[in-house]
Amino acid sequence: MTIANYEAETAVLGSVLVDGALFKDLELTLDHFYHGEHVLIFRAMKRAADKGEFIDLVVVTTNLGDNIQEVGGPSYLLKMAESIASTKNLKHYERLVLEAYRVRKAREVALKYLENPTDKGIETLIQSHQTCQTSEADQLEKSVYHHLIELSDDMFSTHELTGYLSTYPTLDDMTGAGKEAI
Repeated sequence: MTIANYEAETAVLGSVLVDGALFKDLELTLDHFYHGEHVLIFRAMKRAADKGEFIDLVVVTTNLGDNIQEVGGPSYLLKMAESIASTKNLKHYERLVLEAYRVRKAREVALKYLENPTDKGIETLIQSHQTCQTSEADQLEKSVYHHLIELSDDMFSTHELTGYLSTYPTLDDMTGAGKEAI
């Protein structure tokens, strides 16, 4: 386990640069990002979303302002967006970022315990670890819920013929091949 996942952070931010509407579905916060340039980019995206702006390369660059050079310039943002073949895996990348965050937090608590090992400290360590595990399970559950909603929407929003036309109009309507199903 690593305490940071640079590639997953890049994939999340790149996916949002490709499709700005995805930002509203993210469950990540600033704290979840480890790399400084990614924190700045996410903050710029959040600022744009809070203002009701559509998130794209120009808007993020504008919201970064003087910090644009700290993140590698507009070319870094463009390279990040171009590296995304598909946004379909966004939830998977988001989960990887959350997992790295959980590992970082668990490590912090463990190191704090090691500085002053006590019975109370071990209880705090165990409780913090359980809290991190529960939080991750909640995130996964939300992700599955959102995925099922998307599948449901896809199933009921089809405008294609779903059956074969027959000589029985009532049967055609029942199977989705009739004109009423379109």
